[in-house]
Order: sequence, then C-alpha cells, then structure tokens
Amino acid sequence: MPPVEPETEEEKRQYEEALRRREMRLIMAGKLDPERASTLKLT
Repeated sequence: MPPVEPETEEEKRQYEEALRRREMRLIMAGKLDPERASTLKLT
C-alpha cells in the first residue's frame, strides 16, 4: 500500500496535527523519549 500524501493545505495541517498528537500519546505512555520527538519543541 502506498503512503498517504497530503495534497491540500488543510490536509497538510491535519497530518501535522495528527503526528503531534501521536508523539504526545507515545511520550505520555513512556514509549517515546521526548528528546526524540520530531514535532514537539522542548524549551
């Protein structure tokens, strides 16, 4: 199955938001180190 490619600006925004939510869930579950999260900025 080919990867999903967002085409419109709305789809791109939704795709990025979904990736942020996924990373946050994995961090909260202890399955992803916050330093390795690509979309979350740590300050």
